[in-house]
Amino acid sequence: MAEMKQDGGSFIDLTEKTEGHVSVNLQKNNLVESESQMYHGKVERKRYSAKNILDEVCRRLPTVNSGTAVSVLNAQADVICDALGNGYAVKFGKLGTFYVASKGLVSGQDEKPDLTAKFSPSGYLRSSVKDVKIDHANFENPKAKIVSITDIATGKTGLTLTASGSVLVEGGGLRVGGTDSGVWLAPLSDEENIVADETLWFAVETPLVYNMPAKLLFQLPTKLERGTSYKIVLRTRFANKSKYERKTLIETVSDAVMVA
Repeated sequence: MAEMKQDGGSFIDLTEKTEGHVSVNLQKNNLVESESQMYHGKVERKRYSAKNILDEVCRRLPTVNSGTAVSVLNAQADVICDALGNGYAVKFGKLGTFYVASKGLVSGQDEKPDLTAKFSPSGYLRSSVKDVKIDHANFENPKAKIVSITDIATGKTGLTLTASGSVLVEGGGLRVGGTDSGVWLAPLSDEENIVADETLWFAVETPLVYNMPAKLLFQLPTKLERGTSYKIVLRTRFANKSKYERKTLIETVSDAVMVA
């Protein structure tokens, strides 16, 4: 089992009796038909590190040193994982229960589903967040995230691509699918903006070699002009790892790339 490390992170004093606050990002729920528009929220996470936990445990139990606390937490994690591996549900103190659950669908009565581990929080755990305040809720349109663009011919990550070569785009929520989805190279009308006339865009017509939430691999259209800048436009009705098709397209546009 992987050991818990005393990772970095500034000390957070839980003895300070301040109200808990979080921020929430709202997105339209396009999976459910409703006369009134519905939204779902995603809480922005604030990180409380393993070191913070260990420091607080040692503060509350002065006779326990940090080395002992690390050993106990690692041993506890190993015991829980071993029990789950033997098919048991494991009650985790006052916090809730870890258990084995089926995952996904199967195509026939004789098929066996995949298994995964899940956690069911107790009432005690759920009650700990009942007084947390929401500072603000921001609306944001869903979109994919492009982290890097790599030219396969040169192996270099950047904004210069080899004409007629292959491109690896990495990030999140990239999987392309659904009606009117696809990948295009759009020429620029100026230094920043793509041309509005989509008939001037160049569609990626060859099959995507990789079409995953974290990466796309495809060949550039052969009609792109060398020495010209374009932006990669992704349109999809999928979001992250979800298999549900949205009613609206999600569009994401990259930074400008130069075809050389």
